[in-house]
Amino acid sequence: MTQLKVLFSGQSEEVKQNLVRCFDSKGIKAYFCTRNGNEVVQQIAQLQPQVVILDVFLSGIDAIGVKKECEK
Repeated sequence: MTQLKVLFSGQSEEVKQNLVRCFDSKGIKAYFCTRNGNEVVQQIAQLQPQVVILDVFLSGIDAIGVKKECEK
């Protein structure tokens, strides 16, 4: 069975630590990147997460731009 991967953008260090602890206990791998839409697209391509949680407003390209890039 493939481990579920979740990618988050723009989380504080404290939130990251809490999310990692919570998700690890459930067998889910949490990944993090900055609030830059271009980086989010790169991380999605590299990690191929099943779930992506991000802000609508990002630097570079926004969440809609990220969605469009991933659909290509």
